[in-house]
Amino acid sequence: MSINLLPEKEKKEVSLLNFYVALKNILFLILFGIIISSIILLSGKIILLRHLTEFISRYDTPLSFSQGEIQQFSKKMKSIESIQKEYVPWSRFLVRIQEIIPEGVTLESLHADSGGLLEMKIFAQDRDSVLSLQKNLRESGLFEEFTLPFDTLFSKDEIRFSLALKFNVGIITKNNEN
Repeated sequence: MSINLLPEKEKKEVSLLNFYVALKNILFLILFGIIISSIILLSGKIILLRHLTEFISRYDTPLSFSQGEIQQFSKKMKSIESIQKEYVPWSRFLVRIQEIIPEGVTLESLHADSGGLLEMKIFAQDRDSVLSLQKNLRESGLFEEFTLPFDTLFSKDEIRFSLALKFNVGIITKNNEN
């Protein structure tokens, strides 16, 4: 048995009041949680900022070089520059040589120097291969002067000979810059 001492309207007001009090308490807890987490985050930020400042002050030293160090560095850079100027891109040159050599001709040895001399020992299967090689060498534009050994033109098959070619090193380095 329940006794209703309060009228219906007041019961609704009391129940609504209880609801508002509960809602106020929940919002208060949420606000309190936000304030606590903000305090924790701000203190963490302050601590990290202090560590960052210490780290920067410890390792942030201005760069200073003596005149001797600058001159030594300058000498090294000049020597590197001279080495780069003397560099000859042999790989490009060898690719060009390979393109010139016709079918039926085999290079047995190849010696080139930066002075512009290329010596090749060649094996050709027949006279036509030798003539094709001669034509390709002239048309390539790489070589300034060369002459085939006289006896190679009279041999018919399996021709072995040596060939000395003069080339312009500047052509090779100019082709490398492209």
